[in-house]
Amino acid sequence: MSHQNLDWAKPTRRERFEPDRGLRQRQLCELMGWDYRQVARTAKQQGMSTHAYVQQQTGWVLRAELYYPPEDRSIE
Repeated sequence: MSHQNLDWAKPTRRERFEPDRGLRQRQLCELMGWDYRQVARTAKQQGMSTHAYVQQQTGWVLRAELYYPPEDRSIE
């Protein structure tokens, strides 16, 4: 049985991004083009939780384990 390549059917990063629904930490790292494991290592080296580090680096706000973009949209 052959496997079809279904990459064309996968949504792009922008299509998956729905700011009203929030993103999990790994999803936000992917959106930013970051290696999730490297983010965790860097946060640990700086004595920070990954949550605090990601918030500091992105400006996104963590609520109930999901990240939301900053309220100020004036830079868009």
